[in-house]
Amino acid sequence: MFIVLIVFSLITIGFLVPSLISRQQKSLQSVQDSLVIRMDQLKAEFQHRTKELGRRLKSDDLDQEEWQQLTNELQLDAQASIESTQQATRSDKIATSYLYAFAIIIAVIAIAATTYRFTESFERARGQLDVIQQLKTDPEYITKLSQKVDGESNQQNLEALYQALRTQVELEPNNINAWRSLAMFNSRVGRSEEAVTAIKQAIKMNPHNIDIQIELAQSYASSKDETELRKANTLLQSILQKHPDHQGALVTLGFNSFNLGLYQLAIDAWQKLLSTREPGSSGASMLEKSIGVAKQRLAELESLHNTEQPGSDDAKDVGGGAKITVRLEIPSTIRSSLDGNEAVFIFAKAVDGPPLPLAVVRTSLDKLDQEFVLSDASAMQPQFRLSKFEKVRVTARISKSGVANASTGDIEGETEVLSAPFTSEVQTVVLDKIR
Repeated sequence: MFIVLIVFSLITIGFLVPSLISRQQKSLQSVQDSLVIRMDQLKAEFQHRTKELGRRLKSDDLDQEEWQQLTNELQLDAQASIESTQQATRSDKIATSYLYAFAIIIAVIAIAATTYRFTESFERARGQLDVIQQLKTDPEYITKLSQKVDGESNQQNLEALYQALRTQVELEPNNINAWRSLAMFNSRVGRSEEAVTAIKQAIKMNPHNIDIQIELAQSYASSKDETELRKANTLLQSILQKHPDHQGALVTLGFNSFNLGLYQLAIDAWQKLLSTREPGSSGASMLEKSIGVAKQRLAELESLHNTEQPGSDDAKDVGGGAKITVRLEIPSTIRSSLDGNEAVFIFAKAVDGPPLPLAVVRTSLDKLDQEFVLSDASAMQPQFRLSKFEKVRVTARISKSGVANASTGDIEGETEVLSAPFTSEVQTVVLDKIR
């Protein structure tokens, strides 16, 4: 299309330029004729005034000195008039040239842009009509496009499949499988937000379908945002509480937990899956390899934060049985906007460590006048206790949704970095930042 635009612009210039140049030449000729007339007028006026001075000299109206002075002034005046006329003529020529050049550019841009816009819209509409026709006449059209993408995943094939999927949900907004297919495609190409939007449409139609809920978790898991990854884990763990052997949930939980750095959780999910696989099968081999990598990562992480006691194989707690006491404060302007039913989460995270919190306490808004204690007893995973890390930061969050994952509208506050061994001093967290 861009090449078509260039060709059209060149053709347009080819038509416009000769006409505009011809007009410019006529205008310049008119200016030149005016110059000739003006110069003749100046010449006649100079000759007349020169003769008049000569007559006055002969009749003794002027002496020789006065005649010479007036003659010099007449010559200077005539020269200045000529130069002024020539300068004005050059300016007119330049201004006319610039004006015509500018007119050519504006005309070409306007016509080309209008044509491009019309042509692009027309091509898009024609393309969508073609897709609609294909969907109506060929029930396997999307399947064929998917196979084509699997064979050659280039931009053209991906765009064709995306347009077909988008058109299908527009034609059949109540087709739950169409929304699921669109969500799966968006997850595949990294459009995680669009994937979540699409799969939520499917969930509205069948909110109790476990497979669709898992697809929502997979859409969250396709994001690079840690908050979205945590949403995936929360949803998957909720599903596994009701369906503990669901293999799709276990697979997704394993890989998503691995990406979050929750290696023990990934190992547990994969080991449960491994127990259902035939020993020596390709599926079992893949799971064993994944479990091995996760165990290695877990060992590296633990060794990074553990220090060895002399003569002992036991790891020493750098925090010495760490305990952090926290008091929360909420500005009155923010407190007045709350209804009192919000959940409050207080957690400590390592500055250089896993992304999951080391210790978490959940409370409610009506108990904020109390002091809260974060310790090894409130650890999310035993191997990642508060006492294993040297530097942490405490964060508190008022969650209007009631879940630990951060959401728009939540209110947060945090401490400065705290270093082990943690003191008995009470740490105050002011909740004054609205997400």
